[in-house]
Amino acid sequence: QLDQAKATALEAGKAFSHHSVPLVLLGNIYFEQRKIDLAIDAYKRSLTLKPIQLITYTRLIRLYLILHKKEEAKSLLAQYLPLLESSEPNTKLYIQTGELFLDYPELEPDKEILLKRARNLQTKEAPNDAIGYKLESNIISINEKSPESVLRAEELLKKGLTLSPNDDWIFDR
Repeated sequence: QLDQAKATALEAGKAFSHHSVPLVLLGNIYFEQRKIDLAIDAYKRSLTLKPIQLITYTRLIRLYLILHKKEEAKSLLAQYLPLLESSEPNTKLYIQTGELFLDYPELEPDKEILLKRARNLQTKEAPNDAIGYKLESNIISINEKSPESVLRAEELLKKGLTLSPNDDWIFDR
């Protein structure tokens, strides 16, 4: 069905050539087909059109990191975060951003900024999702090696488990 979806996205792109959504959809399809370079191209082109789909930034950053293009990812992240902060609250975007930092904590070398992000996820941005607890636990696990920190990380994971009782990531930790 991906081929049919691709054809539909290409047709929509022709019919709505000044609209970003068909290119975002095409990028998603290329990603599913593991055509990473084509996905990157579609996402990059979508960012030149209106309306800008902020979710595209997280997807494109992730693709750059998959290809070990850290400088491109960091540059795009620097563009994305101010847009995220100035946009209407969007739990899905906050979760996607949290997952990005969970998978790639090196994107933000300042531990305190990451901890603040994790706590904001827990309290304001995505309080009904485990991502904030997972992120904070991960930061503690990476940066602290004391027995107390292990217990703190475990407590955070337990809190996350109450929100997401079937989360494999939490169980693995």
